[in-house]
Amino acid sequence: MIIIDNKIKNILLLLSAFGTGSIKAFGIYKELSERKMLDMPICDSTVFLELDDKSRDKILGVKYKNIEKIIECCNNKGISIIPIYDSVYPRCLLNIHVPPLVLFCKGSFPDFDNNPVFCIVGPRKITDFGKKAAYSLARRLARAGMIIVGGAAKGGDNAVHTGTLSAEGRCVMITAEGIITQMNSKNHQLCENIIKNGCIISENFPEYIARKYDFPIRNRIMSGLSLGVAVVEAPEKSGTLITAGHALDQGRDVFVVPGNPVAKAYKG
Repeated sequence: MIIIDNKIKNILLLLSAFGTGSIKAFGIYKELSERKMLDMPICDSTVFLELDDKSRDKILGVKYKNIEKIIECCNNKGISIIPIYDSVYPRCLLNIHVPPLVLFCKGSFPDFDNNPVFCIVGPRKITDFGKKAAYSLARRLARAGMIIVGGAAKGGDNAVHTGTLSAEGRCVMITAEGIITQMNSKNHQLCENIIKNGCIISENFPEYIARKYDFPIRNRIMSGLSLGVAVVEAPEKSGTLITAGHALDQGRDVFVVPGNPVAKAYKG
């Protein structure tokens, strides 16, 4: 059961006002935290913050009633809310550029800081060889005791998760959709299988429908949780390369599955 207090309301209000990956929202959170004002209703604390009119209007435009409905929805659907100040929030995410203010989780949230975590990525349109490579690599690493992180798209991500599950490994799906939206997708059965021995994590509200720009923002979490990232395949223009780029920026190791250097699937 999620306890409703001003701290959680303020975090969710900032997410609602500014969206995911917002430098502005993270800056406001830091200031509230440093001033020890996170327990105050944020509408009262805005007078103490140096905010431009647009930012202040965004904050004051969010209704607490809507935030309470989101918390109620999470309680009803068994979705955990893990704010940035929570003791179980992964410390490994605190050091990335613009940490998520909150993580929504369905399933068993792992101890990311004290277990080996590895991310495997591949494109939606993946070759048969790429599928086999993603499946095999995920299965082998899961059997070795690693927590395997992947995305939520069909193709490469599906192969990663099914490979992990085949080894009865701990599986983490990071989705740009809201968790309820993801659970109601065509990948419903895979989602159900994942939460039996792992979890689904999203930075967005449970019923959020992802836009194109949400996926690159989401990818920083996949790499941020992990010791390293393996790229199975990557065309010249691919979201897979965005995840690899985040990993390099975050100081993570990046690995590549060897493939035909002149094939389109490996141009990236």
